[in-house]
Amino acid sequence: MGTAVRAMGSATAATLAFRSGGQLRVTAIVKATFILSPDQPMLLVDSDPIVRADEHRDRSPTSSLLVAGDRVPYRPRADVVIHGHARAHRAPRRPQWRSA
Repeated sequence: MGTAVRAMGSATAATLAFRSGGQLRVTAIVKATFILSPDQPMLLVDSDPIVRADEHRDRSPTSSLLVAGDRVPYRPRADVVIHGHARAHRAPRRPQWRSA
């Protein structure tokens, strides 16, 4: 099947064709990566690649999930995943704090 999505800029994209209820459907997967900094606008950077399938520790499907695959036929809403770290600005280190 010749269905394709071409990402613009630094985003990455892919498609996944599948059948549901006897109808052919296509999911478009678009991924963008941003740097988030306090009091600054988001900065678009080169995107992480589309992950074709789940990646498990030791390559064993019974082991813990390292990275979830992006190619799924249906998601009820967009996913937003944030990877990073946080620190208290100009404050002593704390082993934990409550977030709202």
